[in-house]
Amino acid sequence: MNHKNQLIELLERAIIRVSTLISKTKHIEFLNEFRSTLEKIKVDAMHDNIPKTGTPRGLTKWLGEYINQIDDKSFLNLVAQIDELLATYY
Repeated sequence: MNHKNQLIELLERAIIRVSTLISKTKHIEFLNEFRSTLEKIKVDAMHDNIPKTGTPRGLTKWLGEYINQIDDKSFLNLVAQIDELLATYY
């Protein structure tokens, strides 16, 4: 599987996971914004326009203070994998 397809697959999985997290947390506004960003990156990737996230760990850093409050290690691993794939483009 090439990087683009792998990235799209990981983004789809992360979007589903963040939707589940939204129903279980009080950080709905932040997670809605995070999900919207994942959806935008997915659309951009589908059109071969992979965006820069600012740093090699852009999405993970964006989770920032919320990262310790997200009790879903598999979601955090997905985000880290997405960051790694995004870093391969830059």
